[in-house]
Amino acid sequence: MELTCATVDVPLERPVRAGRLVIDARQYCCVRARLADGAEGAAFVLTRGLDVAASLATVVLPRLSHVDGLRVGLRNLGWDGAISRAAAAVTLALLDAGARSAGEPVWRLLAPDVPVPAVVPAGVAIGYAPVENDASATETGEAALAAEGGAAWVKLMGGPDPEVDLARLRRVRAVVGEGVGVALDVNGAWPVPLARQWLPRLADEGLAFVEEPVPYELGLDTVRALAGVRRPPLALGEVCASVIELEALAATGLVEHLRPDATVLGGPEPFARVLAATAGPGLVPHFWPEVHRHLVAGFPGAAVLECVAPGAGGFGLERFVDGLARLTGGGVTVPDEPGFGYRLDWTVVETLAATPPTTYRTGDP
Repeated sequence: MELTCATVDVPLERPVRAGRLVIDARQYCCVRARLADGAEGAAFVLTRGLDVAASLATVVLPRLSHVDGLRVGLRNLGWDGAISRAAAAVTLALLDAGARSAGEPVWRLLAPDVPVPAVVPAGVAIGYAPVENDASATETGEAALAAEGGAAWVKLMGGPDPEVDLARLRRVRAVVGEGVGVALDVNGAWPVPLARQWLPRLADEGLAFVEEPVPYELGLDTVRALAGVRRPPLALGEVCASVIELEALAATGLVEHLRPDATVLGGPEPFARVLAATAGPGLVPHFWPEVHRHLVAGFPGAAVLECVAPGAGGFGLERFVDGLARLTGGGVTVPDEPGFGYRLDWTVVETLAATPPTTYRTGDP
C-alpha cells in the first residue's frame, strides 16, 4: 500500500469575514491512498493551523501495520488535535480506495442492508461575507438561495456582539420566511454570563438552534454552565475528538443537536461509535457533507447535513476537489458511484503544496 501526503495552502479568491475574523486562505492536509490492486482513494482534512502531516508521519503511520491497529491505538483522543485529523485523513482515504476497489459507494460498504435515501436533508451555513462587499447583502442573498433550494435551515456565523447578530438574524428571517429555520453559530465567542443573558432573548426569536454559545474549552461543562437557562435548542460537539465526551453530551438529554465531525474524531470508525451510542439528540454532522452523507447511512434517527451556499467560496475547495456536495431538492444527494463520489485533482494539490508531497509505503495491502 502507498500513501502520499501533501499540505496545501489555498488562497481564497476573495478574503471573507466571519464576525471579526478575516480569512484569506485555508489549509488542508491531503492524502492519496493506492492499494496493491491499483485502486486509489483520497481524503482532505482542514488543519486549523495544526501540523497534521507531521502527526501522520510520526504517530499514525507507525501504527498502520493494519487498519484495526490504527483504530485501537487512536480510539480516544480527547481535545481536537493534529493526531485525530491525521488519522481521519488516512482512514478516509483508505475507505475511499477500498470502496473504489470493490466498485461500490462507501455507504453501501458501511451499511449494506440499509436502504439509503437518494437525498439527505440539509441546512446551509451562511455569513462568510467577502471583505469588500456589503455583508448584509451577502448574507441575505445566500439565505434566499438556501430557501429556494429547500434547505431545512440556514445558520448564520455569529460574532462577539449579540446585538449585531440579532439584527442579522432578523434580516435573514425576513428573507427566508417561516418555512425555513434560522440558527446562530456563536463559535464559542460568548463568555458564560453573556450567554446566560442572551439565550432567553434568542429563544424569543424562535431560533432553530444556537451552536457553541460558550467557549469550546468548557466541553461537557457547557451543559452545566447553561443549566436552568431558557434557550433555543442547543448544538454542540464540532471540535470534540473524544467519542466518550460526545456520548456523555448525548446522554445529558440537554443537547438537542449533536455535531460529530469524522475529520476531527479520527475517521469513520469512531464516528460510527458515536452514532451507535446516540439516542435522543438529532444528528447534525459538522460540515464536510462529501464524507458525512455516506457515514450517516446506518443512523436510525434524524440526520441533517450541513453545506454552504453555491458559490460562497469560503473554503477554497473548488480549487482542488471535483464532485463537491451541493444543496439540491432540499438536501444533499447520496452518490451511487464507487468511493465517496469526489476526487482530488492531484496536479493542483502539488501546485498548492508548500513542499513536495511525501510518499510512504507499508506492507499492508
